[in-house]
Amino acid sequence: FHHPGPPPPYKERGDMEGPETVDWDRLAKDIDACTEKASQGEERTTAVVIVEGFLLLWCDEVVKRCGVLVFLRAGKEECLARRLGRNPERSQEERKDLAAYFERCVWPAYTRYIEPVANRLAAEGVLRQVVVDR
Repeated sequence: FHHPGPPPPYKERGDMEGPETVDWDRLAKDIDACTEKASQGEERTTAVVIVEGFLLLWCDEVVKRCGVLVFLRAGKEECLARRLGRNPERSQEERKDLAAYFERCVWPAYTRYIEPVANRLAAEGVLRQVVVDR
C-alpha cells in the first residue's frame, strides 16, 4: 500500500511513515473482499481477517471494519530494537542509518498520528492494548 518499487536506502529516504503514504481506499476494499471471501466457505465458520500496520488506527474507515482491535504498545527503545532486529544481516552502516531514520521519521509519526488515537480508542473501550516492552 506504499509507493511502488523498493524504497531508497535509509540515509536517502524521505519520510515514508505518514498516513498519506497509504492507499486507504484500496486497503478498505481489500479488507472487505477478504472478509467476504473468508465468510463464503461451505461450512459455517467465523471469518477472521488480520490486518497489521502501525498506521491502521489512523483511518476511521479501516477501524470501523474491525470487529476486534488489538494494539501492541511498546516504548521507543523496544520499537527501535524490533525494527533493527527484523534483518540481522544489515551492515553496521545500514543499522546506523535505520536508527537515524527511526528517530527522524518513524517515532515522530507514531507519536503524532497513532498514540493520540490509540489513547482515545482505549478510553472508549474499543481498543484492547497489550504492552510488549521487555
